[in-house]
Amino acid sequence: MCGIAGCYQQADGQKLVDVMSDRIAHRGPDAAGTWHQEDGRVAVQLGHRRLSIIDLSAAADQPLSKHGMTLVYNGELYNYRALRAELAARGVRFATSSDTEVVLEAWRAWGPGALRRFRGMFAFALFDAETGDLILARDPLGIKPLYYLPRGGGVVFASELKALVAALGSELRIEPGALVASMLYYWLPEQRCAIGRVRKLPGGSWARVRPDGSVGVQHYWRPADVAAEAAAGPPADLGTVIEESVAAHLVSDVPVSSFLSGGLDSSIVTVLAHPADAGVDASTITFPPAAPRPAGTAPPAAVAPFLGARGEDFAPASRRAPPPPRRAPGDQQGALGLPGLKEGPVRDLGGASARLCRDRRRGGAARPRAQDREGQEPEGPAAGAGARALPARLALPDRADDRADPARRRVPVLPARRVRPRRLARHLRAEAPGSRRLVPRRAGPLRAPDR
Repeated sequence: MCGIAGCYQQADGQKLVDVMSDRIAHRGPDAAGTWHQEDGRVAVQLGHRRLSIIDLSAAADQPLSKHGMTLVYNGELYNYRALRAELAARGVRFATSSDTEVVLEAWRAWGPGALRRFRGMFAFALFDAETGDLILARDPLGIKPLYYLPRGGGVVFASELKALVAALGSELRIEPGALVASMLYYWLPEQRCAIGRVRKLPGGSWARVRPDGSVGVQHYWRPADVAAEAAAGPPADLGTVIEESVAAHLVSDVPVSSFLSGGLDSSIVTVLAHPADAGVDASTITFPPAAPRPAGTAPPAAVAPFLGARGEDFAPASRRAPPPPRRAPGDQQGALGLPGLKEGPVRDLGGASARLCRDRRRGGAARPRAQDREGQEPEGPAAGAGARALPARLALPDRADDRADPARRRVPVLPARRVRPRRLARHLRAEAPGSRRLVPRRAGPLRAPDR
């Protein structure tokens, strides 16, 4: 994953971008850069943190500026080679072999129509010096995150909510409905954000921000439309679709590794990846024999050779993960060395095991293929329904987090159907009087914000 941040029409934009870029440094250890333009019409500042996957040369570092367009991009296009060939046939000359430059030139050639041609996961911001417009875009399924905050006559945006909080924490307030939702479901709906006024750019959409401060959001991809189109066409062969998808995801200029649990999903990915790339290996965390294995799984050490992949097992120092430590002011690291906090509540610690595997493999494969999407969007509503796990800590400003902590420690963990918002609000006030300002006296229904 990479990280992007930026400001548009902000007098203090460069200062904010520097703070946000530092806060998401964990997303891109390979390179960092900023770019700015201020004139009488627009002021724009862009920042980028790079994790190198395609075209490892410094020429592909970002922000990438070319012929009046500047791009910061997080993600990967699996079909960038085909798009590059199509653009080259139209006379486009490329200076790098990166997919980043393909994104920029595709937008120049096709505008918003390029988004439907992209196959991959991405979130990007593109500034067009000719029009003065800032473009924000996100992949169809919203895998790569992108948050933005309308501020003054422009916007501030970043890959992570924590970056916005670090830069503008004194201006932000907790969104009470999101706090209640996190306690009930351990998940926030797409329309909700933990911080008031901050918005998530919806998956399958793009936004144009104009110099006058107006923001227009349009959808280029909707699941219902795709489902209807698929239903009207011939039936697809599931095996062929999965094989082709796994092969497409192996596009990389660095070695690829699989996180192999021994279960069905990771085993399928590993066995299909190996014929397409014989260099794919597998990593897993093993536990003492006394630890029961999840139903339907086999020891990964036995699975890897059967699948034809080189495997490596390693055991953590302890079977029991320590409870998440209290976050000290200014602390940039979370439990198990995870970089800060996730962007919302989650049902399990899959990200922790992924991080352990990734750190173990750092000397070899730099790009894992796994079912966990650390640093990306949490799973959907089913992820938290009826979960019996401690509510994950929201990425809140330190003072607000301190106020909420006594209540959070004592909130009963129950299935969602047994908890009502008003009862939860009363419980919060009774157990933590200092947190009254965080929860409204009347807890209304969760509603999507006005568009």
